[in-house]
Amino acid sequence: MMRGRSGRPRPMAALGTAVWAMLYIHPGWVWEVGFQLSVAAVAALLWVPAARGGRWSKAIQLTCVAQWAVLPLSLWYFHQFPGAFLPANLLITPCLLGLYPYTLAMLGAASIGWKGPFPEWALDALLSMSGWGLMEGVYPSHLTMGTLLASTAVGLWAWGKGLKGLVLIAALATGVFMCQGVPAPSSGHLAFRRGRGIASIQWCGDTARVVATPGLAKQSFVWEVEAPSFWTARGVRHVVLTECPYRQFPESWRAWASADTGSGWWWDPP
Repeated sequence: MMRGRSGRPRPMAALGTAVWAMLYIHPGWVWEVGFQLSVAAVAALLWVPAARGGRWSKAIQLTCVAQWAVLPLSLWYFHQFPGAFLPANLLITPCLLGLYPYTLAMLGAASIGWKGPFPEWALDALLSMSGWGLMEGVYPSHLTMGTLLASTAVGLWAWGKGLKGLVLIAALATGVFMCQGVPAPSSGHLAFRRGRGIASIQWCGDTARVVATPGLAKQSFVWEVEAPSFWTARGVRHVVLTECPYRQFPESWRAWASADTGSGWWWDPP
């Protein structure tokens, strides 16, 4: 069933069979981010015919096709787009891979008592270059995500059919939809509660001011792990955290903290 008239396997049918077999063995993989990204990238590479030209032309096309295919999922899960993905994949990644045999050679040399130099400066330089052009804080809505998926599917389909004009239109549409996911600066006021700890949070533009009880202010997990996604989704880049004794909060706030109302973010401060 997977063979065409020429007798050779059809790549897309083979991929579908492989995906079905893997999900049959482990159905939970369908929710794994890595599995979704891998299937999307491989499907796009199989659909778009190989580029004509030299090695660099083919490498550039493969990189662009794979990046376009995983773009919607990358924005949904990681909220960022690597603007320098092309030089990163074509230059930085091969250099990093080249360090592996060198490292193995140095380990072998160390086992016989000879210590060779390790270019840590080169590794640090390559890793620092990987962050160039990184667009962070992209939070597409469900509607924007749908349009991203549609423009990506149309663009890759047109690329496979050789419709260059439609590919350009779809690429521009994908860029526009991606920019729509970048939050515009806003303003607001809400309350946060964790146990009896309370915090008043006000933000305007790219700056937020947090006034929290001492115990809550010292909970680094809240402010370093939970809160950053909240700030990023609202375009906040600067946060000022101030401690305030519990007794100095208004009585309505203290009553709210003592009530059995649970923990989390509250849009209507007491």
